[in-house]
Amino acid sequence: MIKRRTLYLRFLLISLFVMCGISAKVVGQKSQVNAAAAKAWPQFWTAFRTAVKKRDRAALRGMISPDFSTAFDQPESWFHSPDDVIKWIDQMKLWSELVHSLASGSRIDRGDRPVRCTKNGSWCFKFGTDGRWRLIERGGE
Repeated sequence: MIKRRTLYLRFLLISLFVMCGISAKVVGQKSQVNAAAAKAWPQFWTAFRTAVKKRDRAALRGMISPDFSTAFDQPESWFHSPDDVIKWIDQMKLWSELVHSLASGSRIDRGDRPVRCTKNGSWCFKFGTDGRWRLIERGGE
């Protein structure tokens, strides 16, 4: 009886250590992603703000996610390419709003990957699996 309990207790302890090891590995990977995102953010933020101020569409293409969306549940709220997003910004005359939102700075936000939004919450950026930040959405204010 005592041997059985000892074996059972050992099994539980080993299982616990294995699960903690896996959890530590996941936490470690996430902290590495967060560190890489934090390091890449200032350079991206500066380049993005400059491209917006100059309306440099060529530079912006690489800084916009192909999965960009808006907070509105309408067919035109999903875009299929960065060019679609730039055309939409042109059509909706959103350049000055975008410049104003970017001037307010940014804050860390939610997400399975690192996400930052302008302080007014109008525009959000996500750190992709490729190690690059991109504009991912225009949210509500």
